[in-house]
Amino acid sequence: MPELHPDKEVRSAQNLPPPKVGRVMVLVKRGPTESIGRTCFRHEVPILEEIFGEGNVSEITDTDPDGRRLMKYAIRAKGPVIFSEDEDEDGNVTPTPKHYDPSEDPREEYNRLGQVYGMHNEVNLTVVEKVYGPFREGRFTAAVMGGRVGGKVQRKLSVDDISTMKGSEIQQKLAEMDIEYDPTASVKSLRSQLIGALE
Repeated sequence: MPELHPDKEVRSAQNLPPPKVGRVMVLVKRGPTESIGRTCFRHEVPILEEIFGEGNVSEITDTDPDGRRLMKYAIRAKGPVIFSEDEDEDGNVTPTPKHYDPSEDPREEYNRLGQVYGMHNEVNLTVVEKVYGPFREGRFTAAVMGGRVGGKVQRKLSVDDISTMKGSEIQQKLAEMDIEYDPTASVKSLRSQLIGALE
């Protein structure tokens, strides 16, 4: 992956178009008295849930009571900025800033998350592999691409599929379908809403 640069080094990149993969702000409850706000790609939310426990990661919206306070402390950028090296006809290389987009190379993103989140505490797998399975199975690519792989929509979800989904995965699916949901609703309630929407 090209070298990542902190936002302060790429002020000129602030007006770049956002990546195709959506970023969300989340509140991560790390303990009884500690919560942090952060911004991540949507497909990272299930990984955070695996690390901190289901129910300890919630998406922050403008309507959340403490959302405005957390907005100040979370990263509000469109994502990390990379410099791609574009070569012109004369062989001159010009570094061009752009936002890192996981959809351009899901394999690279899978490897990046393996390095960022490391090994799982209980099993001999990286956290990303524990959550999404081996890369070759395609579940990670489908999550990064928003349910689309190679331009085709993945197979329709069944009730059995939904019964094994985590809360954040159901919220993501509802968001993809442009269906409003209560971010504080129970997983059972979200499952019912998704099943109803698919029927």
